[in-house]
Amino acid sequence: MKGKWMREAGIVEDSYVSVTVMEGVLLIRRVRSKVG
Repeated sequence: MKGKWMREAGIVEDSYVSVTVMEGVLLIRRVRSKVG
C-alpha cells in the first residue's frame, strides 16, 4: 500500500515539475521576443 502511494506521489511530482519547466521555457521565450 505504501509503495503504491509513493509511486502515485512521484507521478504527481514529476508532472508538476514538467509543467513548471514548460511554463519557465514559455516565459523565457516571451522575454527574449520582447528584448529581441
